[in-house]
Amino acid sequence: MSTLDQTPPTSNAQTQSSSTLPPNPSRTLKWYVTIDRILSPTGEPIATSEEERERFYLDLFCLKVDSAVLATKLNEITVEDLLKIYQSNLSDLFQYAVKCLKPSDDDEMDEIRLPNVITTLSIICREILKKKDFQNFSIDIINLFAGSLDNSDQLFSELVAGIDRILADFNQSLLIRHKTLQLALSIVSAINQGSINAYFLRRDLFSTLAGIVSDPRTVSMTFDGVLLLGLLANFRRFESRNPYLVRMEDYVDEKAMERIITLSVLALGDVRSGYMEAQEEKTTSLLGNVMGALSSIKPSNPTPPSEPFRTHPLMPTCILLPLFDFLRANTTFLNVLMADDEFWAEYLSFASYLFSHASASKRSRAYARLVLVTLIVLIEEGGLVLSQRERQVTVKFCRQRQPQLPLISDQPRPPISSVLDLTILFLRHNLRRELDIESYLDSLRLVHSVLVNLQAHQVRLDYDWTGLWRALVCVGSLVGGRGGELKQFPNIDKVAQQILDVFSFAVIWSETLFMDTDGVAGLYYEILRASHTIRQLLKIAGLCPTEPLTNTIPTIGIISSSAGAGTIEGGKNLEMILKSFESLMKSKSRWEAEEVIGLVKEHLGSIEFIDTCSLEARSRRADPYRL
Repeated sequence: MSTLDQTPPTSNAQTQSSSTLPPNPSRTLKWYVTIDRILSPTGEPIATSEEERERFYLDLFCLKVDSAVLATKLNEITVEDLLKIYQSNLSDLFQYAVKCLKPSDDDEMDEIRLPNVITTLSIICREILKKKDFQNFSIDIINLFAGSLDNSDQLFSELVAGIDRILADFNQSLLIRHKTLQLALSIVSAINQGSINAYFLRRDLFSTLAGIVSDPRTVSMTFDGVLLLGLLANFRRFESRNPYLVRMEDYVDEKAMERIITLSVLALGDVRSGYMEAQEEKTTSLLGNVMGALSSIKPSNPTPPSEPFRTHPLMPTCILLPLFDFLRANTTFLNVLMADDEFWAEYLSFASYLFSHASASKRSRAYARLVLVTLIVLIEEGGLVLSQRERQVTVKFCRQRQPQLPLISDQPRPPISSVLDLTILFLRHNLRRELDIESYLDSLRLVHSVLVNLQAHQVRLDYDWTGLWRALVCVGSLVGGRGGELKQFPNIDKVAQQILDVFSFAVIWSETLFMDTDGVAGLYYEILRASHTIRQLLKIAGLCPTEPLTNTIPTIGIISSSAGAGTIEGGKNLEMILKSFESLMKSKSRWEAEEVIGLVKEHLGSIEFIDTCSLEARSRRADPYRL
């Protein structure tokens, strides 16, 4: 007689089970009674002999699983009880399920059991791995699933081998293969950098997953397949040579790459739609844009993000991680991506919403920083392609927060112009008392990378630079005005240095970067208007001269600073601009904007800058792998 027909569990457990029974004739009471017995609060073993236990679980896996009931039961058990009361039976349930991933001599029974086995394993992994109260997560999970460390190697090797075998089996149904892929995803994502994921490196699944991505018949599995590749490529990538990264470097299937990019476009489009549904957008009038520009001059606190945005961006945003890994590792993928205008239109549109609401949650800040670093890489690797005038993309910018970008931003333009607009959105809308130093450094590095790229390729960008300069000044005002308070934050001096670097680089290369003298004069004008902020930044960066400037080619005192030579000389150049024009403007107490710009144009060639280091295409980049 089957062990499933043995004495039912205690009345308490039976009552609890029967109260959750759905009126579903496709399931027998036997499954509910059996699960109650396995998860009995008494922790009584199922059977004493190995043969009886095996028969018990083989029979159980012939029964259809009630996912909701099993998930609820596991969710209600505390970590302490899992490890003390339920460990033995739960370990048996997991181990016998893993054994059933391997084909037996009975194909008919395998076909019946496999869907139930996959469902059972998926629920166990999802509900248990999400619990937060483990004292030693890796060791506790190994003991809970394998029974002991001694059994772990064989168990997890069989688990990964079974997953690989099912995913690669074209005779299996698409549903079973997809559920198996989702099982692997739930394990890898929850374990993160834990030792269990090492078994996915020991048995390389790259060929299997690449086959899923390239096969038109498995298009519904492509997203999960690409995501699993990205997660595995990031497992302990700094400790050893990750085999998935190595395989990414050698990947040559351009059709599959195009599919990944198309998938990314669709995913990010869904995420952007989620932002749009969270809050209605209103395009401001010309007057509203003018008022917004004026308000951006003052370092006031921006409008706080609305509560609905705390749950954004939505789940499909995770496609950004494998996308970043592929473009960093594979030149062919980078080239395919750079040529795709549809990708650029959607990616930049999505980024505008992410950047506008990056401060809404820790998760959104992490994704925003990933996009910033990704854009730095893309600008440095393919900036010429992105800055060509004939390359036009239409970006739908977020208009949910004030001040908005000018309406011209929605017109077809080279992608690099939209990248600059994105930095304005990030700089404007994420100023907080506890400044996210690393993200702001990355946004400033992105601005610097764009300028360096334009200079290197001799591209004069048709762009309204005023908004960018004022966004930089706004950040500088916050940093400079709260310098003493912000000293507790590491690298605050680097934020000041990076802002000064951007202004200095723009000054040195102004004739190359700007379309005409109006653009050059506009830069000088914004520097003069922000003279107090510039000098505060010089102090925070440790670049204050010890001797006064007295002429257009001044003698600068010794500066004690940890900044590089280029930043030091850039600081001197900015101080020269301030001193020189302040001397020229002593003749009267009040100057109109037009008068100042006219004065600047008249004396543009009168200042000789220090350029030995400023001429270098410097950009303080973070290691793009270490986010």
